[in-house]
Amino acid sequence: MLSPRLPVGLALAILEMSTVGGARERQARPTEDRENRLAPSKKNATAEDLESLALALGIDFRRQDPSAEHPTREDLDAYRKADFGSWLEAQLKNADDSIAPPSASVQKFLSSRQPTVWRAAGLLERDVPEWDLDPRKGSKDLGALLGAVGLNRILLSAALVEEKAGHHAQAGNLLEASWSLSRSFAGQPDWTAQLISVTLLKLQAGALRKMAEPPTPWVDRLSGDEPRRRMLDLLEESPPLGRSPEELSLEEVRLAQARAWRSVADRLRELSPCEVAKLSSEEIWKPAAEEIEQSLAAGADPSLKTLSDMATPNLTGAIRRAGRLLVDSELTAKVLELRQEKAASRDGRWPEKLFDGDSRVCPGAAYEYQSRGGAMSIRFKGPIDDPGAPALGLPLSFESRPPRATPTPTPARTRRATTPSRPHT
Repeated sequence: MLSPRLPVGLALAILEMSTVGGARERQARPTEDRENRLAPSKKNATAEDLESLALALGIDFRRQDPSAEHPTREDLDAYRKADFGSWLEAQLKNADDSIAPPSASVQKFLSSRQPTVWRAAGLLERDVPEWDLDPRKGSKDLGALLGAVGLNRILLSAALVEEKAGHHAQAGNLLEASWSLSRSFAGQPDWTAQLISVTLLKLQAGALRKMAEPPTPWVDRLSGDEPRRRMLDLLEESPPLGRSPEELSLEEVRLAQARAWRSVADRLRELSPCEVAKLSSEEIWKPAAEEIEQSLAAGADPSLKTLSDMATPNLTGAIRRAGRLLVDSELTAKVLELRQEKAASRDGRWPEKLFDGDSRVCPGAAYEYQSRGGAMSIRFKGPIDDPGAPALGLPLSFESRPPRATPTPTPARTRRATTPSRPHT
């Protein structure tokens, strides 16, 4: 979570400017791997086509390009009035498998733009989009990142609407499109892209809890520690920026800061997200503080401490959010596994016991599970960070309620048929 004391743009800029230098010192990873991660990427045809389709949905991937085509006022207003974020968040915050009817504005938007939504989904299912990115440069166009957030809200909202209508396959296709969109940012060695990736994955984990027949690959996708590992890798070994004279003057500061933050990354790798949740910010950054004090005692520029103090609140929030995502994803994976067992059972009932109730993400923590007739509930029992506002926090519990019995209709009274009279002429 970005520090409330800093404007979002400035906070993101600090993250980009302050995490540099470690790649030249760190030799633990092959040089070829580092160069591959730092290699610039170019926008592919899928991204170009997606940007064009998104215009009709009121999504502007090129908002910072004055020469590009932008959404019409009508499409922008329709997207804003739909307020997908509010409706989607309300569904995902409910700790059960219920889906409320979409708001009138959401329903109107999806009905009128259904062909465009499905064309965008089909495009994403075929290929992962790639945007222009040079990790060695600190400045970037945030249009693709912000556009992805908006488009993802539409895709997941449409998936929940299809799921509520009983169209499970269509809901799964829209969810797959959301996954493809999130993969376009997952591998970028960039703090802003990683924060966006964590946000998209959290929304997907929440939507999956509502799905009666989610696509099979999702259990494996939710079972890894990739999001947190990427965060710690980035903290340890951020890409160097360009080599202007102004940047060269900060070289020693950057190298000292890289050593300090690497010490934090090394420590965090030894701790589970639940163990990190028990630490204060000062405790998390204690190894860095000790490194910085040593550097200052050796004559380092005092700006080293100032720069670190400005950036660490934002980095702390990012690390905590990545850890919380692993728990949210693990709970969702448990729900999907239970659904698979239920579908495979002869009587179509929830399993009596949870096969593996221990948490892999947080060793020592466990999941509490109960099944009662056609209902079940599962709850994570362990300490973990609350991401706090404005980030969405998924519930740490889930309940599937038995389907409501359809009431038997009351027989209508038999009435003698009458012949309608003709209208007067």
